Amino acid sequence: MAPAARWSPPLLLLLLAATTATATTTTAEHKHRSDSDPPPSPTPWPERFHAVLFTNLTNYSDASTGPPLRITDLYYDWPWRRNLNLVRHQLSPDPLYDVEWNNRTTFYFDSSACRVEQFPVGVLPPWWLSGGGAEYLGRRAAGGIDCHVWGKAGFIFYYE
Repeated sequence: MAPAARWSPPLLLLLLAATTATATTTTAEHKHRSDSDPPPSPTPWPERFHAVLFTNLTNYSDASTGPPLRITDLYYDWPWRRNLNLVRHQLSPDPLYDVEWNNRTTFYFDSSACRVEQFPVGVLPPWWLSGGGAEYLGRRAAGGIDCHVWGKAGFIFYYE
């Protein structure tokens, strides 16, 4: 098990996937802010959503994470406090199931093995970003889309 301060690649995938699965912003939010305006608040996630994430870990140095290209189907279900990542690695017919529960337990399994991990956090609540510790960083383009951006914990960047 990784030290408590290190985030596992599946948890990082969740955070990255979440950045692509947020609720859309309204037209009023797209107006430019003046310095006197208070920073906007991040929109809470929907209580349930499905997102598809393409991940390219070609430059990631840890070979234990599997082939570098993968597609992940993320199924987020806050009312049941669970999260499923269905990970399809490049050229592998056997998906990896990453089932996360709010009690900080995660099950990883495929057709040949299963392991259980304990993490310092459970499933992120829909309001996780507005719960404190996030800093509004302004607006930036992401994939050609103008977004509000927040930073948290020095390595999480959330685009809405």
